[in-house]
Amino acid sequence: MTDREQILKVVEDYILTIGDADEKRFDSLWETTEESTFIAPSGQYNGYESIKRDFLFGVMEKNLTKRELKAKDIAIRVMGDIAVVIFYWEIHAFQKETGAPHVSQGKETQVLRKSPDGWKLTHIHYSSVKQ
Repeated sequence: MTDREQILKVVEDYILTIGDADEKRFDSLWETTEESTFIAPSGQYNGYESIKRDFLFGVMEKNLTKRELKAKDIAIRVMGDIAVVIFYWEIHAFQKETGAPHVSQGKETQVLRKSPDGWKLTHIHYSSVKQ
């Protein structure tokens, strides 16, 4: 697989993981270090354990069910051992507390670093935007 194909696979697996909260897959996608960061409307998460505990399980899994994340217009820029991915996203889900539908859209930037184990996420920043 080319670098671009490997990176696209990481993005696709990330999208699946937001939907099903598969912890093993999530672990395989990230640099599991304190240097990993994640910025979202719900806050800033510093360090891999915080990203997993406080965002994936604390925000997504705790508040939304039947999550379906979709990405479009994926752009990948590879610069040696660093890659930047930018795309528009849309998520459809249901609020756990009320069962009400939840739909939001935004733009996301992912930064990946190439390691001996392949491309790994090291930073994500996403924002909600009106399309």
